[in-house]
Amino acid sequence: MKSFRWLGASLVLVGSAAFSSAITPVQAAMTPAVNAISGTLLKLASNDGRFEAAGNSTWVVKTSDRVIPVDSEVEVQQSSGSLVSFSKKVGSEVTASSLSKAITVRRPVHSTAVVANRTVTVVPLQWSGATWKSADRTVANGIATQLKTWWRSMSANQETLSVNFLSTVNVSSVNSAGQCNFYEMSDLALAYVEKQGLTESSDHVMMTFTGDNQDCNFGGLGEVEGKLTWTYTAPGYMGVWAHELGHNMGFPHANTCNAGVTLTYLKSCEEVEYGNLADTMGIAGASGYYAPTFLESVGWLPASNVAVWTGSAQTVILNRPDRSDLGTTAVNILPTDVAAGDNEFWLQYNPNVITSISPAAAPVNGGVTITYEPSADFSTHRISLEGVVGVASSTSYLCDITPPTASLTSIDYANDPRLPALRSWTDPRNRFTVSVESTNGTSATVRIEPVMSFAVTDPATVTGTADQSGEATLNVAWGVAGSAYGEDEPSSWSVNLLEDATKACTAFVWESSCQILNVARETVVSPTVAGINGAVSSNRITSAATQLSNVAPIFRSTFTATSDSVVATVHVENGGSEIQGTPTIEIAGREPCVLAVLGDTVCTFSDLPRKTAVQLIAKGTNATGSRETLFTTRTLAGLPEDPVLSAKFSGKNLLVTATAAELDQNNVNLLEVNCVVKGKQNSKYGFNQGATPASKEFSFTAVKGKDTYCYGRAMSTGNVKIYSSGYRLLHVLSSGRIIPGKIKLVPVVTSPKAGTVKIKWTVKDSLGAVSLVKVKTSAGTCKSDSKTSCIAKNLVSGSTLNIAISVRGTSGSTIFRTSTVVK
Repeated sequence: MKSFRWLGASLVLVGSAAFSSAITPVQAAMTPAVNAISGTLLKLASNDGRFEAAGNSTWVVKTSDRVIPVDSEVEVQQSSGSLVSFSKKVGSEVTASSLSKAITVRRPVHSTAVVANRTVTVVPLQWSGATWKSADRTVANGIATQLKTWWRSMSANQETLSVNFLSTVNVSSVNSAGQCNFYEMSDLALAYVEKQGLTESSDHVMMTFTGDNQDCNFGGLGEVEGKLTWTYTAPGYMGVWAHELGHNMGFPHANTCNAGVTLTYLKSCEEVEYGNLADTMGIAGASGYYAPTFLESVGWLPASNVAVWTGSAQTVILNRPDRSDLGTTAVNILPTDVAAGDNEFWLQYNPNVITSISPAAAPVNGGVTITYEPSADFSTHRISLEGVVGVASSTSYLCDITPPTASLTSIDYANDPRLPALRSWTDPRNRFTVSVESTNGTSATVRIEPVMSFAVTDPATVTGTADQSGEATLNVAWGVAGSAYGEDEPSSWSVNLLEDATKACTAFVWESSCQILNVARETVVSPTVAGINGAVSSNRITSAATQLSNVAPIFRSTFTATSDSVVATVHVENGGSEIQGTPTIEIAGREPCVLAVLGDTVCTFSDLPRKTAVQLIAKGTNATGSRETLFTTRTLAGLPEDPVLSAKFSGKNLLVTATAAELDQNNVNLLEVNCVVKGKQNSKYGFNQGATPASKEFSFTAVKGKDTYCYGRAMSTGNVKIYSSGYRLLHVLSSGRIIPGKIKLVPVVTSPKAGTVKIKWTVKDSLGAVSLVKVKTSAGTCKSDSKTSCIAKNLVSGSTLNIAISVRGTSGSTIFRTSTVVK
């Protein structure tokens, strides 16, 4: 187990978590083995990154009696807070192998119901060097009194918070001076809560420590969607308690996403955790509030307290969030164009002096905090963490009115992020302007107006280049001036040719290039680009003139595959000059398929190896030159043919080898041999380990001298199902003679007249009778004209007919393949 000391951290448990990790009787009944264990999978995230930077395990599995780190190299796919079950006992560390085999018994469930009477049970903990004193209880009482008042007003007077203190629990048996084994301490605390009969009645259980000790290097720690929190008790820590209880209710951290401007859709921003200095779920503590997004998620923002902007000029008296009795406490600005990725905005008035900012930087009577809920497109294309885009970790982000421009990866403590009185802010897409007309400490007079007249920023540079594929496609790319971010931004880009506006493409604002298709070759063209926002367009910026040269023929193809065939739909583009000769597509060693010069050609390639990569080569020539294009596709898993069985003796033991058929070398994953000796069956399975040919040897003891039948089959694992062949038979006489089951077929294929092929056959089974013969050709079925022959008619003269003859008998089944040229 990797050793680690808990640093400042925030424990993230996404979803509904059990109050403790004890396994319920129902869960225990699901346990598949004596050594199996179940536990809650939890994600750990520190408040300053030191925990992760030290290489500690950021995931753990909490069982009934211990915390097991997950190997730090494992990429966990399950949701934090999931209950998982392991079939075998887990050692000191959860490995990638054991986690991949774990069964997810229960996924997290989020609750949004208002709790009219919410109970927090507080358990003071002490250990050597961290004694809980009467002075600590006095401080804790003060925090509780302040918190209850804050909670009541923050919930729009819907919830009453009860904070109940239990007796001090000594945890010295699991924690010594200088240590912070908070999970082990929790086990003792929760056992005490259970003993008091308070487990079910407690909505939250908080373990708190004296503020005179700093063995645990965090101010607070909480389970998101769980019930447990760990806090210090010290003056000014009410905000910390509120922060951790917010995690219990499912709130993530309140973040910023810095891009050097208040907000931009034109480039990525860097996510900074805790960056909202005015939010309790950031680092505002008691000087902040929960963001409207968070309040709404738990029913703490009634519709009667929300003013929704209707799109016209609107003046709102915006009251501070803890005065819901006065009316509106939040303004909601909904997206105008969801398809363009508009964010949803919220306005909230915060009159307080924010504790983490110098009082000199705070505006008189505070200001309006503007936050946004990122759209799915914005989260995917713009929110970045350490250079990786698409990793949004919050649902509420601050629009910082005084954004940092130097360091974009750290919290800006120098400036106040709120919009103060007599200041305005316009969103970058010119949808609305927010103006704070006045503030008085209780409310702010806010005016929201649509932007009636605006411009759209021009693209800075435009280039047009021929596509490397040789297609009649022009790749158009453009840039944005550095001064354009945050103002007059487009919501999309319009691209066309100056010479022919019908040759065009449209790009989302997240994109900086698009392709114009079917551009005339050897013709001068000039691509132009404009930014579009609603009905308003920027100036069109035109690139230098360019042209597409004639090239060798171009091939495009789509594929549909079965387990043993590939259907290719191929289109030939002449590259600007007339095709010479006949273009084709082929699989090496097989008959080429002739391609039409105009339109699409459908080519079918049959009798291919199953679950195998297939390479096809398209060839063609025009006046400019020749081209060969390589396409790669793949056949699917499918029903294997019966394996071939062979055997030999090693002493008295029989060694049986099952070998997959030629077309199943990549298809077969598992082989089985079942030997019946004097009526007793002995079945053995083995995985194909990538040997060539695909085979597996099985040993059966004490067989010599006994009449034995062995049956073998092959299996293939597909994406949807497992395919199994029939059984191939092998007979071992008591004399020791080994008779492998063989089906011998002698086909006679002729083309007696134009467009006709006749197929005759003789077939024998070495171990018995033949029960079925079926003939299939690449042209369809073959009509039977006797018990041992069939005729295929109306064929194309000169074409190649592929023939597959399936035979089943006592020995098993097999397929014989051949081909002929039609007369």
